[in-house]
Amino acid sequence: MADSASRRANLLLATAALAAVLGGFAGTTRGHFLTDDWFILGKAAQFRAGNLHHVFALGPGQLHWRPLADLVWATEYDLFDLHPTGWHLLKLLLHAASAFLLGILARRLTGRPGVGLLATLLFALHPLTCAAGVWIAATHENLVCFFFLATLLALDRRAKGEGGILTVGLAFTGALLSKETGATVLALGFAHAFLCASPGEQRRRALRACGLLVALAAAYVAIRLVVGAVPGSESSFRPSPGEFLWSLSIGPLRWILGPVSETAHSNPANSRLALGLVTGVVVARWLVARLPSWRPAVLGLLVVPAAMVPIAPFFTSEVMGPEMWKGLFVAHYLLLPTAGFTLALAVAAGGEGRGRGFSWLGPAFLVVLFGITLRRNLGPWIEAGDVSARFAAGLREHVPTRSAGQTVAIGVVGRPVWHRGVRIDPGQSLEIALEKGWPLPPYPTQRGIPLEEVQRYLTDLQDEMPYKPALYDTRVQALAEAQRALVEGQRPEDLVILEWDEAARALTRLPLPPPAPR
Repeated sequence: MADSASRRANLLLATAALAAVLGGFAGTTRGHFLTDDWFILGKAAQFRAGNLHHVFALGPGQLHWRPLADLVWATEYDLFDLHPTGWHLLKLLLHAASAFLLGILARRLTGRPGVGLLATLLFALHPLTCAAGVWIAATHENLVCFFFLATLLALDRRAKGEGGILTVGLAFTGALLSKETGATVLALGFAHAFLCASPGEQRRRALRACGLLVALAAAYVAIRLVVGAVPGSESSFRPSPGEFLWSLSIGPLRWILGPVSETAHSNPANSRLALGLVTGVVVARWLVARLPSWRPAVLGLLVVPAAMVPIAPFFTSEVMGPEMWKGLFVAHYLLLPTAGFTLALAVAAGGEGRGRGFSWLGPAFLVVLFGITLRRNLGPWIEAGDVSARFAAGLREHVPTRSAGQTVAIGVVGRPVWHRGVRIDPGQSLEIALEKGWPLPPYPTQRGIPLEEVQRYLTDLQDEMPYKPALYDTRVQALAEAQRALVEGQRPEDLVILEWDEAARALTRLPLPPPAPR
C-alpha cells in the first residue's frame, strides 16, 4: 500500500513539473539561437558522430571539463541540426526533471506530499530559472542541477535502506562530469547525514555513502591535477574575506529574491509589499506549525553557499562581478542555489497549519506570484528569440548561396534587441561564429581533434551560413562603406546591404549605391 501511494505521489509530481514548465515557458521553443548558442553549436558540430571520444579528452590548461554537457550538445546536433525547437524542448525537459527530483526530495525529507508538490511548482516557476530554461548555452547548469539533486535523493534512499550505494556513486559522477560545481554535493551529503538521517543505522549508512563520495571526489581532483586541467579564475584578483562571504550568503539570496521583488508589479512599492506579504505568510505558517521540519529547511539553505563556493571569486571580481550579476548570466549561475532556497521555502510554507480553509492560501499565493514574475522575466527572451528567428529568415531570403570559400559580404543596419541592458544582436551571433573564428580555439588543439575534421566542420558551416556581417547604426554609414568596397573591387553580386525594419520585424534589402565617380 505504501509503495502504491508513493507511486501516485511521484506521478502527481511528474505531471505538475511538466505542466508548470511547459505552461510557464510557453512560447520559448519558437526562439532562434542567441549569442553563445553559436559557440555551443560549433562545439557540437566538432564532437558529432565519429568524434565523440574527444568529448572526454583532457588537456593541460583546460579550464572546463564538462563532458556530459558536450555529449548532450553533440547528440542534439545530430538529432536537430540547426533547428532550435528540439534544443529548447530538451532544455525544458531537463528543467522539469530537476523540479520533479526536488519535489520527491522535499516529500521524503518531510513526509508530506503537499510540501513536495509545492517545492516542484515553486522551482519550476521561479523567475530566476528563465535563462536556464531558455538559453541553450546554459545546458550544463541544468545537467549539474539534475545530478546534484539526484545525488541527494540517492543518499536519502540509501540512508533509509531503500536504495543501493551504486546509485549514489553514479549520480555523483554525473554531477562531477556536468560541471565543477557538482563536487560541492559532498558537503551536502555530510549535512544530510547529521541533519536528516536518524541516529543509528540510518546515519551509519549515510556516512558510508559519503565515504564513497569522498573517494570519487578525490579521484576527480587527482585526474585533473595529473593532466594539469585545474579550473580557476584567469584574473589575479582575489576577493577580501568579507566580499567572499557576501558572495556565499547574502548576495545569492538577494538575487534569488530580487526577481520576485522587482518584477511582481509595475509599481516598485507594490512589489515590495507583495514580497513582504510572501515573507509574512511563510514566517507565520512556520511559527504556527512550531518548526515541524526545520532540519530539511536548513539543508536546503545550505545548498546556497555550497553551490556558490566554486564561483564566488568570479562574482566578487572587480572586472567580472558587476557584469555577471547584472547581465544575462545571473540566472543560470544561480540555478542550484535557487533549488536549495526553494526547498527551504517549501518546507517552511508547507507546514501543517491550524484551522481549516486557509492552509494553502500562502503557498498558492507564492506559486501565482512566481508564475507571474517568470512570465514577465521571459518576455525579453521570447522577444529576442523571435527577432533572431526573423533575422535568420531574412538572411536566408536575401543572401545568395555560395560555395565554401566564396563569402558573401553583408552590411546590417539596425540594432534590434536589448535584454536587461545587454544587447542581444542576432547579427552578432553570426559575427562571432564566423568573422572572429569561433569556435575554433581552444577545442581542436586541446582535445586532439584532427585538422581535417575542423576543416570539414568549417566547410559545412559556411555552406549553411556563408555570411560575414558588418553591423552599422545608420543607413548612411552602411551605404558609404558599400560604395568604398565597390570602388576597391568588391563584386556587386557578393555584396548585400540589409536593414532591420522594426515595425515589420523583418530584414529588407537596400539597393546598392552607384559607384563613386572616378
